[in-house]
Amino acid sequence: MSSIFGLSEEQEKAVDITKNIAVSAGAGSGKTRVLTNRYLRLLEGGLQIEEIAAITFTEKAALEMKERIRKAISEKISLSDSYHKKQWMNHLDKLNRANISTIHGFCSNIVRENAAFLGVDFSFSIIDGIDKTMFLREASQNAAEHCIELGEYEDAVGKLKSVFGEEYLQGTFTEEALRIRSGVLEEGKSIRQLCESSEEGSIRKFCLAVASEIEEAYLNYKLKQDLLDYDDLETMTLKVLSIKSLRERYRNRYKTLLVDEFQDTNSIQKDILYKIAADDDGRLIDKKLFVVGDFKQSIYGFRGTDYTIFKQVSKDIENEVSLSTCYRSKSEIIKGINSIFSELIDGYQPLKCPKDEEIKEKRIKLLTYEKTRRTSNNVYTEVKNMLQGKESKKFEDIYQALKALKDSNNDITVKENKEGTAVIKAIKLLMDKNLKFKDICILVRSRAVIPDIEAELKRRNVPYCIIGGVGFYQKAEVDEILNLYKVIVRGFSGEFTYEENKNFIQALRGSLFEISDDTLLKMDIEKEESNLENLYEALKIHKDGMHSEKLLNTADVLEKLAALKEKFSVVQIIQSIIKECNVFEIMLCQDNGLQKFRNIEKLLQEAEKFDKDQLFTLEQFADYINLLDEENGDDSEAALDTEDSEAVKIMTIHQSKGLEFKGVIIPKIHSDLLSMSKKDKPNLVYNKSSIILSKDLEDTKLTTPGYEEYLNSKLEKEIEETERLLYVAMTRAEDYVILTGGDDGKDPSPIKDETDKIKELNSFLKQLKYAFNVGNADKELIEFINSDDIEDLEIIKRDIPKIQIDKEKLQKSLGYKGNIKNSASVSASKYMKYKKCPRRFFVESVLNINAGNYVNVINEPTENFKDNLEVAEVEMDEQVKDPIKYLKASELGTIVHKIIEYKNSGLDISDELLTEKVVSKTLDEDSTISLENRTKIIDKIKNYIKNYELIEKNRKNLGEIILSQNEVYFLISPLEDRKTMLTGFIDRLEVFKSEDKNVAVITDYKTNYIDNDETLCNLVKIYTPQLRLYGKAIKDNLYVEERKMDEVLLKIYFLGKGICVDVPYRDESVERTINDMDKIFGRNLETMKVEDFPKAEKHECEKCIYKDICLN
Repeated sequence: MSSIFGLSEEQEKAVDITKNIAVSAGAGSGKTRVLTNRYLRLLEGGLQIEEIAAITFTEKAALEMKERIRKAISEKISLSDSYHKKQWMNHLDKLNRANISTIHGFCSNIVRENAAFLGVDFSFSIIDGIDKTMFLREASQNAAEHCIELGEYEDAVGKLKSVFGEEYLQGTFTEEALRIRSGVLEEGKSIRQLCESSEEGSIRKFCLAVASEIEEAYLNYKLKQDLLDYDDLETMTLKVLSIKSLRERYRNRYKTLLVDEFQDTNSIQKDILYKIAADDDGRLIDKKLFVVGDFKQSIYGFRGTDYTIFKQVSKDIENEVSLSTCYRSKSEIIKGINSIFSELIDGYQPLKCPKDEEIKEKRIKLLTYEKTRRTSNNVYTEVKNMLQGKESKKFEDIYQALKALKDSNNDITVKENKEGTAVIKAIKLLMDKNLKFKDICILVRSRAVIPDIEAELKRRNVPYCIIGGVGFYQKAEVDEILNLYKVIVRGFSGEFTYEENKNFIQALRGSLFEISDDTLLKMDIEKEESNLENLYEALKIHKDGMHSEKLLNTADVLEKLAALKEKFSVVQIIQSIIKECNVFEIMLCQDNGLQKFRNIEKLLQEAEKFDKDQLFTLEQFADYINLLDEENGDDSEAALDTEDSEAVKIMTIHQSKGLEFKGVIIPKIHSDLLSMSKKDKPNLVYNKSSIILSKDLEDTKLTTPGYEEYLNSKLEKEIEETERLLYVAMTRAEDYVILTGGDDGKDPSPIKDETDKIKELNSFLKQLKYAFNVGNADKELIEFINSDDIEDLEIIKRDIPKIQIDKEKLQKSLGYKGNIKNSASVSASKYMKYKKCPRRFFVESVLNINAGNYVNVINEPTENFKDNLEVAEVEMDEQVKDPIKYLKASELGTIVHKIIEYKNSGLDISDELLTEKVVSKTLDEDSTISLENRTKIIDKIKNYIKNYELIEKNRKNLGEIILSQNEVYFLISPLEDRKTMLTGFIDRLEVFKSEDKNVAVITDYKTNYIDNDETLCNLVKIYTPQLRLYGKAIKDNLYVEERKMDEVLLKIYFLGKGICVDVPYRDESVERTINDMDKIFGRNLETMKVEDFPKAEKHECEKCIYKDICLN
């Protein structure tokens, strides 16, 4: 059996499909090649694509694996005889439906297939991580406040206050309660049960009661929103697989499982895999499981992964294969890495070189500079720290510090950027070795080091790109607008808190207003002398007394902006800040102005997303952005240089997993790897069903023994993970790896216990020194370089084309929303709604007026279900002619669409039960619907389903079906300027292979009331543009079997009558519609007046629900 790739002897052992295999794959050993080959061998062995489940660590890895398999199968087709070519072509056709996904993608499919059994909505969504954190923080605050007020916890609350202070329970405790909740859930235990088993009135019971209330609030929130999180997917999948009949179904479906990056698995994920790969006694089924991992690359312990599971499973499998030959790195790098990490990582498995070559040069370089302790204590540093929210031991408040700064004679010296300079010199060393900028990647452990590096790169004009990186939320221009936003949303009534006062001062001192420190001090004096509530009141007095034009303008602008919060969204407030404060003009006049301009545009995009989600308040936007900053390491500046350009890359070590670069630089290796863990020591921790306090209740100066043991164990695990992190970073290099940092000249001591390990190995530099000076690592493999001995990199001359600035266009762009063409996202139904009556569109979609608040008619939602497609004819007709007046047209449509979607998904459930379930979910919350009316609704829906089946029965056979999907979402930009985006949901999409043609069939379901042929003709006329737009999206953008559609057929199912109408597709008609949509929605509708939206024709007004309140 031949392989499409040439495999080494050890790789050949790993693709033996006759047995279960656990592969220990070292860095650069070709595990991706092995995975791809094993997949092909399984196909050659007779398995079908749908019988193989391949599980990867990331979605990107899943896509890459599918693409490699696609290329491999294509090559097989070109090399095979006619018989085998047909088999491989069949595999290629099915590849789009291959089960290649992350573990959560795999679980999601199982949960959706068993939604009825689990009691969840088939169309559930996964909650966004930031939204989850925002909700949990608020729930934690509410739960803590509620439990503190309960008398039963009075004793516990009193003890916590006496030990940790009065403010602890309203601040830090809420975060620790969230950690306690997570700790219990990670152990797979019930928070409520632990709480009920706790001693009455104890601190343990109080903490678990708060955690229990948080969990209950979170579960209710997810239930109402039809949301699940990743933990839910895992626990629900395990619940499904705990049922014998369901477990057998999936065992029979998936003949084999391939799992990549198995060292990053947790215990519940392992249990899920074993439910399918093992029998009911827990013994692995033959040829059922293939896992690949490398415990040396386990760097996700903070996510709850456990690399020891890989070792346990490897023992269960018994057939272990080691891939140890590294094909990525030069032999000098491989030998150096082996020498270092054999002294650091227990059980280290050395990498092998493909060829046994002599050492020609030292490719691992340690570039260090003398590290000196800073003793600066000047006033400038104090002021800077206070403005960043840090406490000062020298000054009582910021005003005292500002006055001292003014009076101070201290020299403000510029800090020498030794680390940034060392990185620049490392780049020069690599360029001297003929590497280009694009060959170099700087791998950082923490984003904190990036600003120093960035400053030096900019100073020398070195092109760089932060890949999915960091920096955006810390940029001064972004921070300044967010700070002013917080001031505006807070308002100016009442006394400011310390934090609010700080925000106000920062807003006035920034580049938007440039109020001097001198003036701020005078304002503060004015506030005290006049007994004013806050500095804003002082600003107004100065405005009247001093007649300063700048202060007049500042006060006017703040007053104007403050009035917006009552009626504007987040994005509108920020746009108003930009306009009123001339933000774009100011930024474009500054250094690096274009980058700042782009960053502010990116902030607007985040604001639009926040508004669209509609989950939180205006006040929570700043917290939302802070969370993005804290938790989403994938957010970078709006890029100028890109990943594919001639630029140095900067990314975190975690992001570099699976990648390789000719030259790797690892900066700031002297930094304390445990600094954050030591700094953020919790007061309460959960460990093995116990709540542990950091301080003794009797003597608060003492640390509890259990806490010390817990903390040391945690820090020791972090040290071990950082050793593996350094291994991952160094093994990304092909030709050279340079490590930079400050050396204090101290050598490490031998390690006797875990406390010594925490002290002696808490930086990459200390780990390296330990390997060389205490261990037996070979120093001859490393080049030690003093940074002072290396020449600096000269300023790079870049051939940047001059940009011709169109002044008129620039002026328009500075006006932003009001003056430039609007970026519109338009659905076909939104266009239909506008065309039916522009005036009504204005009332509902621009003014957001709901008819139910003004007239006695049934409320209808605004663009929820398919953007209210049924708003066309049915709303009045059905209310008049249909006896079921208590059911909205959109609700009826939603129910029918869901039932048809379930039927088409192949769900094993009767029509009657399916109808009852979907109707119940929609109507149960409305207790006003009687049993009689409920029966009428179900009968009506059954009639729709009966008509649907009748239409389906009479459908013409168009050939072999090669694609079938329900609820297909699309987003296209049909015009050159890409401003107007066309969106929509296609009810059903099928692709048939007919006489060597790809024929796409688009089907749309309608539930309109139809009483005669004229009504039917009118409805077809109304819906035709919508169907043709869907056809345009599919015709231009859908590829099946690597070819576009040759023909598009459009069908409307009128389910009320059991009629199918064919709509002809016409390109010229679609082009006219798109241009009309662009003309309408390319404008900024929010700035237009009512007279810009004409009324519909008179016959439409007669049945309009707004006819009595229509604006003249």
